[in-house]
Amino acid sequence: MKAVLNSALLLLSITVLGCATSTPEFAPSTPEFAPSQVSGPETWGTDTQVTQLRHLYFSNQPDQEALEAAKARDVKVVINLREPTEQNWDEESAAQALGLTYYNVPISGRGPFSAADINRIDELVQLHSNDQILLHCSSGNRAAGWFAIHLVAQHGLQQDAALDIAREAGITKDVIAQRVTRYLAEQGK
Repeated sequence: MKAVLNSALLLLSITVLGCATSTPEFAPSTPEFAPSQVSGPETWGTDTQVTQLRHLYFSNQPDQEALEAAKARDVKVVINLREPTEQNWDEESAAQALGLTYYNVPISGRGPFSAADINRIDELVQLHSNDQILLHCSSGNRAAGWFAIHLVAQHGLQQDAALDIAREAGITKDVIAQRVTRYLAEQGK
C-alpha cells in the first residue's frame, strides 16, 4: 500500500511540476493600427493612387474609371474633401450614377483644419462604418490628415504613431503634418 501511495505522490509531483514549468501559449500582440497595415498604393483609373486601411480607402482626385474601380471593390461611399473651386467635373453625378453615396465636406487646402469639418467626416465614417469608404481630396494629403486626427481623437493613438500611419495612407506634404499637429494642439490632444 505504501508503494502505491508513493507512486501516486510521485506521479502527482511530476504532473504539478510539469504544469508549473510549461509556458502558456499566447497570440502575439499586434497594435490596433500600424503603418504596415496600410496597403501599398494601387492605381485606379488613369492615375488615381489609392491606399487602404480596413474599410477606408484614401486617394487623390478620382476620375470616372477610378470610381468604377471603387464600385468593383465594393466601395459604397465617396467622401470628397475638395472645395467647390477645386472641382473640374461633376463627380457627384458620376458617383450617384454608379449607385455610390456621395458627400462633399470641403476642407481648405490652406489654413487650419476646422473642428466642424473634422467632426462631420467622423460622423459620416461612423454612419457608414459597415461600408467601404473612399475619402479623397486633390492629392490625398487632406484625407490622410483627417485620418491622423481621427486616430488620435477617436482611437487614442499618440500623435507620432498616428502621423506615421497617415503618411503611409497619403500624407506627403510636411505642411499637412504641421496642420494636423496644430489642430491636435488646439484641441488639447
